[in-house]
This record gives sequence, structure tokens and C-alpha cells, in this order.
Amino acid sequence: MGWLTWQPLPRVHLSFGLEGLLVGLGVGVAEELLFRGWLIDELRWNCNFKMAMWISSTIYAALHFIKPWTEIVRTLPSFPGLLLLGLTLGWARQVHQKRLGFAIGLHAGLVWGYYLVDVSDWINYTNQVPEWVTGINQNPLAGIVGFGFLCALAFVVRKIGEFGVTLD
Repeated sequence: MGWLTWQPLPRVHLSFGLEGLLVGLGVGVAEELLFRGWLIDELRWNCNFKMAMWISSTIYAALHFIKPWTEIVRTLPSFPGLLLLGLTLGWARQVHQKRLGFAIGLHAGLVWGYYLVDVSDWINYTNQVPEWVTGINQNPLAGIVGFGFLCALAFVVRKIGEFGVTLD
């Protein structure tokens, strides 16, 4: 389609991989313990799981916008993607009887993949399509393609839970 071009990986790609893995694991563990672990369980004291998950996911998405006003406005198109990501990770928590392993692994893997592509400049956008297609400010969560991928991921995670498929 020509929307982006893949670049050769730099020679230090192994260090990018290890660094990205550590970042992914750190973010995955910290955010899942906080938002899909502690916060959902606290909210469950006052509401059902579905409401607790929506509240937790909204807070999760909103806290990604603690930054100067101009940055909030610039990155605001990623809010729906962050909200859907929070919901998807909440559903991932439910797949394993409220244990966080799958959610942590999924979150860490997504952060790791994004880190590898972004930090290593592995792709260049060709600007042949509008930014809202591939991701405003090169953020895939702020574009139709990335949001579509996230919708597909959410669908798969929900179906795993609905059919009682265990990933153990």
C-alpha cells in the first residue's frame, strides 16, 4: 500500500530488544497491578465488575494525559484507543479467573513491540494517506489502522473468555 517503509534495523538491535523488553515488562507489571489489579478490586466494593472495569479503564486512559495542555490537545485522539486498550486488558484479566498474568504479558508485549518500532525508527511514514489513517503524531492508537487492530485484539480476548478457553 505504500503507507510506510521498513528501515534496516541498526546494528545495536539486540540492545533495543532487551531495553524494550525491560520497559515492556516494567510498564506491564506496574500498570496491570495498579489498574486491573488493585483499582478494579477496590471499585468492586461499590459496583459490579463491568462498571469497575469501565471506570478503571477511563482512569487509565485519562492518566496518560498528565502533561502540558498543548500536549494534551495534540495527543487527545489517542484517548479512545487507550480506553479500548484498558478494557481489553481488563477482559484479559478475566480469562484466567481474575489473575493478571495474561494481562501483564499482553500489555508488556504491546509496549515492547511499540518500543522496538518507535525507538529504532524501524518504519518511516510516507504520508501517502492522511495521518488519521496510520496514527496522528505517529501513534498507532490515534489512527484507524491501529484502532482497528486493537478492536480485533479486543474481540479475540473477549471470545477466549466467552468460550472458556484456558491459556494454561
